[in-house]
Amino acid sequence: MIVSGCDKGFLVNLDKNHPTAIVAEQEAIQGQRLLVIPTVVLAEFARIAYRYGKGKQAEQFAMRLTLVPWVRIVLIDTNIALRSARLAHGLGLPILDALILAACLESGCDEFWTTDRQHFAVAEQQGIVKVVWL
Repeated sequence: MIVSGCDKGFLVNLDKNHPTAIVAEQEAIQGQRLLVIPTVVLAEFARIAYRYGKGKQAEQFAMRLTLVPWVRIVLIDTNIALRSARLAHGLGLPILDALILAACLESGCDEFWTTDRQHFAVAEQQGIVKVVWL
């Protein structure tokens, strides 16, 4: 099974029915993929939705994700927090992006799905994680 870390961009694309995100979701439903979503990604997704008057829908979507077996929601613990500090320092990432990446790495992700080339390209370039760009 492929373990895929997901950034906010993945959830936004899933919500917009982006074909690549939908394929990943279908693979997860079929048991071929586990989607790892840090709690801070849920917060980012809801924050953006609130800008467009869709905050409640985003919260409901996030709560539904916690109930499905093909999604693992990851809480930030001490190991993740400390790894994120090292990633932020070493890669020059904003701390929120470092928290997301650290949570995915600590969860054993094989790859990381994102739209954020500005912040995550360096992680791929340095061989830290394979990035799937949406």
